[in-house]
Amino acid sequence: MAENNACTFQSPVGLKGDQASICYMSKLILNKNKKNTSLDKLVTSSHKKTSHQRKTYLIKPYEEPLNATKTSIKSNRRKKLKSKTFGDHLVEKEEGTIRIASQNVNCIGVSTELNHKQEHAKDWIFQHSVDIIGWQETGVAFHTLPMRKRLAHRMKDIRWDKMRISSANNKHENIATFQYGGTSVMAFNAAAHRVKATGADKSGLGRWSWILFEGKHKHYTRVISAYVPCKSTTDRMQTVYNQQRRYFSAK
Repeated sequence: MAENNACTFQSPVGLKGDQASICYMSKLILNKNKKNTSLDKLVTSSHKKTSHQRKTYLIKPYEEPLNATKTSIKSNRRKKLKSKTFGDHLVEKEEGTIRIASQNVNCIGVSTELNHKQEHAKDWIFQHSVDIIGWQETGVAFHTLPMRKRLAHRMKDIRWDKMRISSANNKHENIATFQYGGTSVMAFNAAAHRVKATGADKSGLGRWSWILFEGKHKHYTRVISAYVPCKSTTDRMQTVYNQQRRYFSAK
C-alpha cells in the first residue's frame, strides 16, 4: 500500500500560487498512488510495484531574521521586567521594623465573590508580614459600587486587628464598573494604629492616594501610591491616558 501523506499548513504565508501548486502536486501523487494500489491487486505478488515514501509538505511562517531577533529581544526584556524585584528582596522581617511594599496589581477584580486574585493578595500580605502596601491600577470604579463592595470592606480579614485604607479612582466617568487606573494605600495592625490622616488626588482622577503616619516625638511620614500613565498607542477610550486627556481638554 502507498503511504498516505497530507499537505499541511501552519499559517497562510508565502505566495498563494505556490501553496496551491504544492497542494495540487500532492493530490496528483496521492491519486496516482491510489490507482497503482488498485492495479496491484490484479497482478501477482512477484510483479507488484514498490511504493516510494513521499515527504510531507510543511510550510513554516516566514519571518525576517532582523525582525525575529528584535522580537526575541523585546520578549526577553518583558520577561525580565515582570520577574524583576525593585527594592530589597523579601527576607524574614526583623523585630522593630516596618515593611512597606508596592505592587501594580493590574486590576484586583470587579467581582467580590470567588475572587482568587484578591484572596491571594491578602494571603501574600499576611505571609510576608507587610505593614503598609501601595497598589496601582486597582482597575475598579469603586465610587459606583455600594459600600459593602468597595475596597475597605473587601480587604477586611480576621488576621489583622486593625486596618486603614485610602483608595482613589476616576470619579468623573461612570462608563463601567471596570475602570483602568486607580490607586490605594493600606496599613495593617501596628502601622494602622499610627494613621493620622488619609487623602487622595483632589482632582478626582484617582492619580494618587496617601496615608499620613504619626510617629514618636510628632514625626510624620506620608506614604503615597501613584500611577503615571504612558501615552496610549491605541485609540481605546478607557485607557488612563485618554481618561485624563478628556478631563484636561474639557477645562
